[in-house]
Amino acid sequence: MIQRIRTACAAIPRDVLRRPIRQFRARLDLCIQQNGGNFEQLING
Repeated sequence: MIQRIRTACAAIPRDVLRRPIRQFRARLDLCIQQNGGNFEQLING
């Protein structure tokens, strides 16, 4: 079972993993820019 999980994880394209990481980093940057305040309006608008 462990090997099947490893095989399935290895089959995930790198771009599929990079996109959410980039989005997370962008959200962290916005949070820092807002000094930890509300930044959701910057994402949605």
